[in-house]
Amino acid sequence: MLQYLNVQNCSIHDITFLNSLTVCTSLNTLNLGNNNIDISQAKHFFENSSNIHTLILCNCLFHDSFALLAYCYKRHRTLRTLDLSDNSTNHSLQSLVTLLSSNTGLQELNIENNKIAFDMRLKSFRSLKHYSLHALNINGIQHSKEDFIVSFIRVCINLRKLYCSANNINDDQIFKLQSLFKNIQVLDLSNNLISSSSVKTLSYSFGPKNLKTLKLSGNSINDDSLIILLDSLQSCYRLKCLDIGYNKISSEGIAALSVFFKKHPYLSHIDLSGSSMSEESADMLGESLSTCLDLEVLHINDLSVDNTAGIISIVYGFRALQKLQHLSFGANINESVLLVLSFSLKEACSLQKLELIAKPNYPQFYHSPYGKTFGESYRHMETFLKSLQSCAIFKVLTLRSISPVHHSNYDFEIVSDKLESYEDYDY
Repeated sequence: MLQYLNVQNCSIHDITFLNSLTVCTSLNTLNLGNNNIDISQAKHFFENSSNIHTLILCNCLFHDSFALLAYCYKRHRTLRTLDLSDNSTNHSLQSLVTLLSSNTGLQELNIENNKIAFDMRLKSFRSLKHYSLHALNINGIQHSKEDFIVSFIRVCINLRKLYCSANNINDDQIFKLQSLFKNIQVLDLSNNLISSSSVKTLSYSFGPKNLKTLKLSGNSINDDSLIILLDSLQSCYRLKCLDIGYNKISSEGIAALSVFFKKHPYLSHIDLSGSSMSEESADMLGESLSTCLDLEVLHINDLSVDNTAGIISIVYGFRALQKLQHLSFGANINESVLLVLSFSLKEACSLQKLELIAKPNYPQFYHSPYGKTFGESYRHMETFLKSLQSCAIFKVLTLRSISPVHHSNYDFEIVSDKLESYEDYDY
């Protein structure tokens, strides 16, 4: 009995294929993403697919599909998860209302990167209430009404997961939404217009027993507001992911984060990219990272550290991270840093993906600015690559402005049998 069918990226154009699936009465999960299907011609299938619980139609629709899906599933009410992301055509607000009101059992909705056309007043939209929807992805929604995002979020009474990146959320909107964050478990407000003045409001909004993921990267959070935020997160013992990269964080904020990490060593995902720090705060960061024994994903790109000693302190902190699966590290990487990294990664037995990104304005180590011979730099690279041999499931390696320009393939034969993906290029 066929229950799950994934035909994503299969260049399906013929609606006959879809209609033939109506005989699969046990089918409950269907992924049609990235296909050239105009579902306006597949009305027969959607009307008769009464057992579908999960439907993925990302990047394959050509008109206002919200209304059609609302019509087709109104009688079934079985749909639980619906992914309509990355469809560039306009969808009317009225059809969105119809879709939500017709599918009262819908639990997860993804309409990321869609366009909403306003054919009704927001006041009427605000009167809608949806009680079963607990996961909403509205990243990058294109719309013309400033209060639309706030209104949409308020419609979802029992929301647990909210992905609201790149929506120009400002301080005033954070104030309007604060009461809705008490039960939030996953909150993504990255790449918005959140400034330090609204972080205090946001800090008081979290339910300490609920929050698991917090993403605030790409905003305007400074050290003072970060300290307030971290203080509010002290009681969030279920927090696993903290992403505050590319804000205005410097040494004082890094010091506060270091203390926080030691008190919350169960974090599995950390992003501190774009931060600047002194050698002293870098020492604190490296020491605190070594206590995060559950860490699986670490992003610390575009770091600005006072000197090489500070960078080495951070890298040395990687040595205890045996569960680390994905490391993305970018700073002024020279021979000394690479050698310490080689030592630290020997214990990273879970590492699958590694990205090393040197700053483009920094003399690359193989240029030998201090009189080192090319052969010496060549051996540093070989030592580094050999250290990856201990990573039994290592699959993806990306080196940017790191490896010797005129290297032979000999170096990369050391790990080539492990790799599924390898990139090596300069800026």
